[in-house]
Amino acid sequence: MAPNCLPPELLFELVPFVPAKCAVPNVFSSCRLLHILLHSRVVKWKEWREMLKMNPIVSQIRNESYGLKHPVTKENMTINEAIANGLYRPEARKFINPNTGQEMDAFDSLSFYHPAIIHHFVKLGVLEVNTMDLAVALEFFRLLEYEMSLPEALKYGYLKIPMEPETFSLTLSDCIEKNWINEQTGQFFSRPGEQPYTLSHAMQSDTDWPPPILKRNVRECFDSVTNAWLTITEAVNRGILNAETGIFTDRKSGTQMSLAAAHQRRLIQKPLTLTEAVERNVWGEGGGGRFQNGDTHYTLLQAINCGILDMDVRHILLGGEMFSIREALKKGMLLPHGIIVSENAFGHNLEHMNLRMAYERGILRGRVRYTIFDLKGFKHEENLSLLSFNDAVKAKIVQICKSESEKESVKFVRGHQMLSLEDAAKQRLVNPRLYKILTTRLGLRIKGKFLVLTSAVASSVLDASKGVLVVGCRSNRREMSVRDAYANGFFEYAGDALYLAALLDVHPSLLTPAMDA
Repeated sequence: MAPNCLPPELLFELVPFVPAKCAVPNVFSSCRLLHILLHSRVVKWKEWREMLKMNPIVSQIRNESYGLKHPVTKENMTINEAIANGLYRPEARKFINPNTGQEMDAFDSLSFYHPAIIHHFVKLGVLEVNTMDLAVALEFFRLLEYEMSLPEALKYGYLKIPMEPETFSLTLSDCIEKNWINEQTGQFFSRPGEQPYTLSHAMQSDTDWPPPILKRNVRECFDSVTNAWLTITEAVNRGILNAETGIFTDRKSGTQMSLAAAHQRRLIQKPLTLTEAVERNVWGEGGGGRFQNGDTHYTLLQAINCGILDMDVRHILLGGEMFSIREALKKGMLLPHGIIVSENAFGHNLEHMNLRMAYERGILRGRVRYTIFDLKGFKHEENLSLLSFNDAVKAKIVQICKSESEKESVKFVRGHQMLSLEDAAKQRLVNPRLYKILTTRLGLRIKGKFLVLTSAVASSVLDASKGVLVVGCRSNRREMSVRDAYANGFFEYAGDALYLAALLDVHPSLLTPAMDA
């Protein structure tokens, strides 16, 4: 384990009752035996535990009451007294139910102790919190009648804002907006002689790569009966979406319509940014600022929970940086009731404004688009950082070569060595999954030759920094969307073009690969 990064929870597992604030720097692991570097001397855990007993911070916490009362006698007691009475188990960071003898997490402990006491012990690292989903947390704190700021609740692990696992796929909304779907047939556009490509085909995948063309986890289909947003899989199962014919049914009225018509009526809609919510009048100033969902009006957190808002697309410009809703909430720049907190023009006084004001002042912007070339998966050995393809080119650890060979088109620079991406991936210098994507043929055909992404970049057919195709001769080169490239015959099959379209518009949560390079 790298220095300065021993997690507090690991300290608790190994050393009974060590508050999180006492996390010790300069920790490393070797053969599963953890040691601590203290004053240039290696100290073993057994010795460290003895030292902790004499730590003044630990002693102070264990011997102060902080208002803690015995659940039966109601007398003040310290943590040490709670341990002695069998009411607190330090190695588990949990109180013990005085009636059953069972361990209780922080929430269960509220039956016996005041919320302010529980929260204080959570902050000290004395109590462990079982994180709740946003929907459960909203109801829990409403019933508890205990106020806590959202950044604080996120910081101390009371709740988590949902994040669905993402894939390199397109939303149904994207396909409709980019004109990939034939409005008349409800199928993807295809050339004469090409097998018809239905929504059903686009939802299926038997292998890890390529993934299904359509995202199956994004709530973008509206059920007008339950007033809820559903994934395309859920919509198919409820009879709202016919995956073979491409017909959408409004359950409330029984009206059937094309996908384009459903999208126009906002019955098909991918999660919005705050900018889009203002532009489409989904957000209104009535009731202190609410988001409309059918006949219901929601607060910001409720809108997040029901799938109206996208948590991870960066579009909020504050302090010269772009933030997502998730990031802005954690930093306290966006408040739970939909208020933006920004520095004024003089840079020192905080100004509170609603979303309409933020939009008019240019704080709410368009979506920041990312591509596969922004995904971090190239190891920079000098500073042990992970870089994206574009950043690796800038850092000169990736070199683009003008070569006809796919293997020679991009090289990894290691000192004075020039490695192929294949060799770099074998040596874990390049994320193996990213390497596979960059070097798998996706059906892009230029001058009769099929290209992989790296050779497309090397031959200047694909601009990695912009994430667009560039076609034509030197005197007449022009940028072209993947949709137009398919229409102009640069792809053999529609499915190949759709995969590339997905790789040139990836969800921000995919930027850091799950598998470390």
